[in-house]
Amino acid sequence: MESWSKEYENLLPRGTFIQGLAKLRDTLPNQIHAKFDEHVRCMVRDLSTEVGKMLHNLHEKKHSITQVQKVIRAFPSSLLCLNHKAWIPIQSCAQSVESVRFVPLLADEAMLYNVNGRNGRGGLKMKYSTIVHTPNVLQVLCQMKSMDKSSAVDRTYTEVLKILQSKKLLKSKDLNKYNLLHASCDIACKSRFEFLLKWNKKKLKENHCEEPFIHSTITSKTNGPGSFALTLSKTIKYFPRDLGLLFQMNDRKETTFDVAVQFYGKEKTFQIIKECIPASKKLPILHHVIRAVPEYLNDFAIRYPSSIYRRDENGRLFHHLALECGVSLLNNPMMILQMSDATVEECDPVTGLLPFMIAASSQENDLSTCYHLLRRSPSSIPPL
Repeated sequence: MESWSKEYENLLPRGTFIQGLAKLRDTLPNQIHAKFDEHVRCMVRDLSTEVGKMLHNLHEKKHSITQVQKVIRAFPSSLLCLNHKAWIPIQSCAQSVESVRFVPLLADEAMLYNVNGRNGRGGLKMKYSTIVHTPNVLQVLCQMKSMDKSSAVDRTYTEVLKILQSKKLLKSKDLNKYNLLHASCDIACKSRFEFLLKWNKKKLKENHCEEPFIHSTITSKTNGPGSFALTLSKTIKYFPRDLGLLFQMNDRKETTFDVAVQFYGKEKTFQIIKECIPASKKLPILHHVIRAVPEYLNDFAIRYPSSIYRRDENGRLFHHLALECGVSLLNNPMMILQMSDATVEECDPVTGLLPFMIAASSQENDLSTCYHLLRRSPSSIPPL
């Protein structure tokens, strides 16, 4: 561990250790200044290397924040000491739950000494390599997880993100610039995902890599069903009127549900949906289904039978919308035949039309359906 950044020379004079030696130098005769400087430079380099090694191997049970801060201020050049992977200490600390709590301190101290430039935020924006799509420290903090996907690890990293936010070292614009929400979209990073989501819930409705965010949680090679389930649970919470974006379309006119079925199969997809949208939730699910994926109407109706009696935010009954979407005696006779008398006689609050009128005005109107509904409600025809 003997590599150093080109900024090394600029950092040396600022450490408290070298400042103390500088005062001693002033008391010495001029003729020994050169020799003194030579020895000091070698000593500081060696000590800084040792401190750098320590910073790459910090452990919260072995080192304290105060201790680490003092040693950094004595040897600030240690912040730029590179390990065998060409990482600086803050990059190493972000990789381990035992050392991640030191990241805010290292970033703070690095800002004092302009490590990675002021705009680099003390190394937080530094990438781990020059390879395309290699993450930076902020991204690693959002996506790091243990092999057993421990929630304790997630909580620790969340605490670090909160500290960085309080120090203004983590900013809302980072969510977009570094795709932090997507980076944290994993069941093992649930706490971080929820924390970042509080900043901008609307991100869930936006695109990620040219497709809806919720679609990307399904199609991403790094994500699994848990990521989709996590996202759907949050979209249901924040956007219930949109049914959690379950039927949000991409440019190919595929809904979220369609994409999930393609990747996970129908049964697994419905299992996830049932977990995120239990039948106890009083949502007009079938209203959305008849519009977006009518071919799956029976599948949803079996799982959400009571939804057929719900009204949407406009007060519309499911049958009003079903007739508008072309449901008829020809393609779904049982749905028409099972309509209650009250439903047959109720006007649609949006169009002001009775059910038989909706059937007649549908693009796929069927006279037999209109006739049947009209016979069921003869009183709806005004007298001549």
